[in-house]
Amino acid sequence: MDREDLLRAVEMFAKNWLAHDGCWFLAAEERFDMQTAIELDAGSWKRFAAVEARRIMTTFSIPADGGLEALERALSLRLYAIINSQRTEWSDDRKRLRFFMDVCRVQEARRRKGRISVARASAS
Repeated sequence: MDREDLLRAVEMFAKNWLAHDGCWFLAAEERFDMQTAIELDAGSWKRFAAVEARRIMTTFSIPADGGLEALERALSLRLYAIINSQRTEWSDDRKRLRFFMDVCRVQEARRRKGRISVARASAS
């Protein structure tokens, strides 16, 4: 594949990964209830976040003791970052880093389908 095809493929993979997460959440919500689905989802994301972070840090040689600069770089390399609008802001003294998820595809889809869940946004 050429560069353009590779970039399109990565975006498609990210969308497919997120669609799978959404399908899993909906199945849990339908089988149990919203609260149980949120609890299961939070546990799943906690595990996945650790795996994703280790892989990002290893693949891109991000040091574990790299501080907020390393965190900012790692956040930009999450699969989620490819398909959601996100940003970071530094405090004037560069001692604090704020992370913003400007657009969450999961919440946008839930709103379109009438399945709004504020709690879900914190788990994503």
